[in-house]
Amino acid sequence: MSPEQAAGKVSELDERSDVYSLGAVLYEILALAPPIEADNPYLALYKTGKGEIRPPSERSKAPWAIPRELDAAVLEAMALKARHRYPSVAHLKADIEAFRAGRTLAAAEYNPWQVLAKWARRNKPIVFGTAAAVLALAVGLAGMGLANRARKAAQAEELYAEGALEWDQAREKHPFNPAAPQDYFQNHVAALLAMGRAYETHPSPPEEWKSEIADRAAEIQRNAQVSGDWAMALVVARSSGDWRAVDPDESASRLARVDEARAKAAKDDETTLRDILAKIATAEGSGEKGGAVLPGEVPERARRLALHGGPELTGHVIARLAAEEGGPRGPEREFLIEFLGRKGDVHAEHDGTTAPELVMASLEKARVPERIPASEVAQWFWAAARLEARAPGTFEDLPGRVNFLASAYKDLAIVTQAAEGAMGYLAAIRDGAPLPSLAGNKADFERRTEELADWAAGRVRSGNDHTKLLLDLAENTALSARQLAFVYGQLGLLRRKDPPDPGRPDRTAASVLRVAFDRSLAALVQAAKERKTPPDEAVTLAVAAADALSRLEEQSFATELFSVRYTWIQNSVLWQRTNLAFALLHIPQAEEPRTAADYGNRGRARHDQGDLAGAIEDYSRAISLDPNFVGAYSNRGLTRHALGDLAGAIEDCSRAISLDPNFATGYNNRGTARAAEGDLAGAIEDYSRAISLDSNFAKAYNNRGIARAAEGDLAGAIEDYSRAISLDSNFPWPYHNRGIARAAQGDLAGAIEDCSRAISLDPNYARAYNDRGNARRDQGDLAGAIEDYTRAIELDPNLAMACTNRGAARQDQGDLAGAIEDYTRAIQVEPNCALAYFNRGNARQAQGDPAGAIEDCTRALELDPNCALAYFNRGNARRDQGDLAGAIEDFTRAIELDRDYAPAYNNRGIVRKAQGDLAGAIEDHTRALELDPKDALPWNNRGLVRQTQGDLAGAIEDYSRAISLDPNLAMAYSNRGWARQDQGDHAGAIEDCSRAIALDPNNAKAYTIRGIARADQGDLAGATLDYVRALEIDPKLWQAWAARGTALARLGRREEAARSFERALGVCPSAARAQVEEARRQSLGE
Repeated sequence: MSPEQAAGKVSELDERSDVYSLGAVLYEILALAPPIEADNPYLALYKTGKGEIRPPSERSKAPWAIPRELDAAVLEAMALKARHRYPSVAHLKADIEAFRAGRTLAAAEYNPWQVLAKWARRNKPIVFGTAAAVLALAVGLAGMGLANRARKAAQAEELYAEGALEWDQAREKHPFNPAAPQDYFQNHVAALLAMGRAYETHPSPPEEWKSEIADRAAEIQRNAQVSGDWAMALVVARSSGDWRAVDPDESASRLARVDEARAKAAKDDETTLRDILAKIATAEGSGEKGGAVLPGEVPERARRLALHGGPELTGHVIARLAAEEGGPRGPEREFLIEFLGRKGDVHAEHDGTTAPELVMASLEKARVPERIPASEVAQWFWAAARLEARAPGTFEDLPGRVNFLASAYKDLAIVTQAAEGAMGYLAAIRDGAPLPSLAGNKADFERRTEELADWAAGRVRSGNDHTKLLLDLAENTALSARQLAFVYGQLGLLRRKDPPDPGRPDRTAASVLRVAFDRSLAALVQAAKERKTPPDEAVTLAVAAADALSRLEEQSFATELFSVRYTWIQNSVLWQRTNLAFALLHIPQAEEPRTAADYGNRGRARHDQGDLAGAIEDYSRAISLDPNFVGAYSNRGLTRHALGDLAGAIEDCSRAISLDPNFATGYNNRGTARAAEGDLAGAIEDYSRAISLDSNFAKAYNNRGIARAAEGDLAGAIEDYSRAISLDSNFPWPYHNRGIARAAQGDLAGAIEDCSRAISLDPNYARAYNDRGNARRDQGDLAGAIEDYTRAIELDPNLAMACTNRGAARQDQGDLAGAIEDYTRAIQVEPNCALAYFNRGNARQAQGDPAGAIEDCTRALELDPNCALAYFNRGNARRDQGDLAGAIEDFTRAIELDRDYAPAYNNRGIVRKAQGDLAGAIEDHTRALELDPKDALPWNNRGLVRQTQGDLAGAIEDYSRAISLDPNLAMAYSNRGWARQDQGDHAGAIEDCSRAIALDPNNAKAYTIRGIARADQGDLAGATLDYVRALEIDPKLWQAWAARGTALARLGRREEAARSFERALGVCPSAARAQVEEARRQSLGE
């Protein structure tokens, strides 16, 4: 079966298809083997279609040798392209008969001496004749040489003509598309190779061939450089020289141009990367803000850069991540790790290190917790999963390795969740695991689908064929909205702008997506006009089409989207969900704006795209052209507010109101600025005025709710939020804000429900994730809270509160290093965030760094001098440093700021006891108990003071009360055991201390007291074991050393006893030396 038959191209069948079949028969006769080696008919059809035919002589199983002329005849008969075969069966027959007669074959190449040998074999008598015959032979040989030269020239000319025809056809049918260049190269390079071979083999090629080949080679080289196919560019540049189509100097110049273009491409990719990193730096708060990073912008930029950046960029990223010193840290480093995984390039390297090798080295380093920040470990898990998905087998048993590592971080949700998510993604790719249920977890479904989209786009190799398929699917109405959204996303990610089918030049990805957007928009506009809930399918498709057009960089769509956003969908769910698509589009500007309205429109566009400084400039220009431009004043005020200029914002909005007293939006905008200044009454007044002017102003109700909540009027706030929702059920803000109010009321389930609804309406709503995380944390779901905070940070690296809150959740999990990492990130983003300093100080204190804690709490108090909690924590740190007077000063200041601050009274009581002020300590602990009688700690601490005063009964009463409130408070048991021991109740002391040890096996004090009680009961061996255990836990516990010395002396082990007393004297405070000396004197008789 010929290749055209195998491909089902019935219209191409002719006599040359029969020649192919006869060639296959001749092949098997000669070689005693079929021409195609295949295990099944499908493989045979595939190889036939590829033309994978080896000469019969190479695969022969016959006992005879196969002449090379017959090899040539068979291969010409079975050529892949019909035009390269014998024109007819008669031509094939003629060559076979020529072989039998000893003549030359048209299919074979001969040099003059081979032709002479064939002639001699046919004419033996003449060969051995006269000299005249020899001369005639020489003349005949020369004639045959000329004939052979002419034949070569004719063949070259035919080949060149075929190549030129192929080139013209390729130019017509396969124009260059940088995003999908495969079809262009496949057809144009084949044509160029034919022309180049013709030029190379022609005895004296025409001069015009040279320039044509040189020009066409240059075209292919340029296009290869544009598409980043550097191997293709080098081969074509070198081939034009090898064919002698260009002189050596031009050949060298072409090769140099490839290197220059590659270097420029690498520089351009690096510039793009650095621009994104600069965006992250801006988000972290370094420098003045003239712009803003939108939620979701950083991961989206990473996605686009990974899909279209070159291998040099991957090498640059590897170099930066592998740098021992001066390398990126924090969010910048995590972004680069994300890029490395999304890029999926397992071959690019820097100094011999590839991406998989860097990932493995980092995972190996992560085997020791705290060598790498937990958030970075999470990113390495994802990078490994993405690389393995793109190149299966890159890592050996990756799931096992990741799960083993995750077990070392079993209490850190940020790592365990990343391991679960990354391995779930890999299973979806490798094992075909199903996606999460859309009904069960919409956000999880969308994130997993997004990862699949990146993977699928990164693996596409079929060029225009795949684009055609996507366009067909995009117009397939049988697909669901989610399936169509995925297809739209692929069209955007692949970024193939040219028509895949030259016969349908108007059918491009952009044209199909524009139709899809317009079709969905019609339903959304109708819903907006009727104030109805828009169809979910229409929202899904419109958002997907807008995202795809943004990725295609379809500039004309930017103008349409801008118009649609401000005309029909302002503040709607579609507005929210197209923010990022619009922000990343460049709005074409044919010329500078001329009118005030032009400047006002460009200002709004710049604001929405994050260019706040540019927006201010445009609004100011609009005002200069039209001093009565109400909208320009109002919008400039809104932008000034975003930049933190609240006074300027209020001034602009007031001016807008003075120009138009019925301008509801102006009142609303001024209200938001007043609220930010702390003028809640003024803000509520403005919002109420806006509502009186426009009773359907959902945004004003939402904002008034925020101000009411800040005043403590939660019921009024919820009423306003609910009213906003009734006016626009697809407005995500009031759902989110009502969730916050519900959480403040203690309705955590309702809070989670509202925040989840806000997220479903706007999947990039970072603050809603943050506040749902708060509700989950309050429910005790630390893993769920950390998951939400992490998503909020991914969407908005500028959201300091999410970093602070995740730090608090990590601290609750015991991950102090991770908590400090998050608090530090929050401070980088927002240097005046008092809460982040305060929390970091608290974590440092827990780490045993009181100096660091004092530093952070002091900074928090500089930012918020009325923060009682900061004074309280700094007091604790000062106490731990031994600065008792400073500690009392801080606790007292905390009490002055909050007279009902029970823990401050309790802790001041502890310090007063340490200073010897037992009466003051009793007073403080008693006041703490009056304020909070259910807190076990003040009962325990007052018991310690009473015991020191000699009031053992009162102490035992307080300890028992503490135990009744908290049956797991180990210190209360050990303290009561101590008091019972002082009362002579050795059995009771042993019972209490044993319970304390069961609750806290590292309670050295409980072991010591139990040892003393056992010794008093005569159990010196048991007592000695208790002292040894106590000293293993705390080698500086002088009471245990002294008690051990006494017990050893009673056992007659005087030398060991003496050493124990020496150790006790070495670690005891000066006030206790006399007590230890007396115990030694009594025990050893010294």
